[in-house]
Amino acid sequence: MVEALKRGAHIQYEGDKTLFLYLNKYVDNLTVYFERHENITIIPAGSENEHYYFALYHPVLRSNYSIERSPLLKEDILIALLLYKAYYIDHNMELISVKKFVALIRMDMPDLKSMCNIC
Repeated sequence: MVEALKRGAHIQYEGDKTLFLYLNKYVDNLTVYFERHENITIIPAGSENEHYYFALYHPVLRSNYSIERSPLLKEDILIALLLYKAYYIDHNMELISVKKFVALIRMDMPDLKSMCNIC
């Protein structure tokens, strides 16, 4: 159960019936245990027919990651993927600076140059 909660699984009747019934029976005791020893709060959710439990990690105890994170901009993801491709897939090992990366985009990918603001 600890591993299932730590990896963020939703525990529901349709998924793992035995685990769900055990958690449902001892939810009060298990909630206290997990909050004290694992820094996890067990949250019940769903309607009567589709009741399930999931883990809520305390933000301060997760290396100061906020639960409500803002998503990355599409441009940032695109640049990261281009950098990954250039370095790891194309094996462009001399790519050691931002200037060289910008020059690579200007020369090899002129159609992408207008999409990102780094060029």
